[in-house]
Order: sequence, then C-alpha cells, then structure tokens
Amino acid sequence: MTSLYGLLLQSSGLSEVESASLHKMPYETVAAWSHGTAAPSDEALRFLYRLIDLQNHAAHWVLHMLKQESETASRRIVTICITDDENQSGTLGWPTASAMNAAVRRLLEIAGDDLRSRIQLVFNPEPGEPGVHFVGTRLRPDGTPEAPGQTTDE
Repeated sequence: MTSLYGLLLQSSGLSEVESASLHKMPYETVAAWSHGTAAPSDEALRFLYRLIDLQNHAAHWVLHMLKQESETASRRIVTICITDDENQSGTLGWPTASAMNAAVRRLLEIAGDDLRSRIQLVFNPEPGEPGVHFVGTRLRPDGTPEAPGQTTDE
C-alpha cells in the first residue's frame, strides 16, 4: 500500500475487502485506491479519517475509565475484549470486528507501561461477562463522540 488511502486503510484496521463492502464499491476499485493507481473519493477518505478518529476517541475513553478504576484497584489484571464476531462488534457501534480490534490496538499503544503490563486480551467473551471491558464507540444521540466522563444520559 503506497497511497494515502492505503495508509489510512491500514491504520483503520480494515481490509480492502471490508472497505469495498462498506463503500459498496468493487474490490478492484478499493485495491486501486490502496495502491495509488486511482484516486479515492473524498467521501471514502472522510470515512477512514472519521473511523480512525472514532477509534482514537474510544481508546482514550477506555483509558480514562481504566485510570479511574485503577485509583481503587491498582495492580489488578484488566481484561479487554477482542473479537472476530461481526455481530458483537456491530452491537458496540463498529462497522467490522477488525475496526474494533484496531481501537483496542490504539488503547494498547497509548496505555502506559504499568497498565499495558496488566492488560489481558480475551477473545470473543460472552456479552456482559463480568470484568471484561468492551471498547465501544461511545456516541451521543446526535452521533458525536462523548468526552471522557460524559454519558449519553447527560
């Protein structure tokens, strides 16, 4: 991948096949965008920028919540969900499981060494499993991301 679109696609965690499906475009078109042999639409670029922004926001949200929890329970193992279940990730607001997992990757990238050393990834836990943190999109009813400390009830 040698284009801006290809770099953004890689950063978002999406595959070319997933991107083609989400954009309702032929795979060949997305592959051409990724390899720089065709220019992507502005809408396709905006979608990837928005997804990456949302992943960053979700990672910071979970980090904020974990820091609040660690004030009362430092040194405990923190369990984070990763998944290949499209329904589970969709329930949390992600377009694909790989997009959700990319948000988890961002969380790992921004977490400090102490927290990172205590994170345990759990593959496809049961919904509502006690102690498992799910990285969701945390959106307000109008579709904008919440700030850490806010809830959709405010």
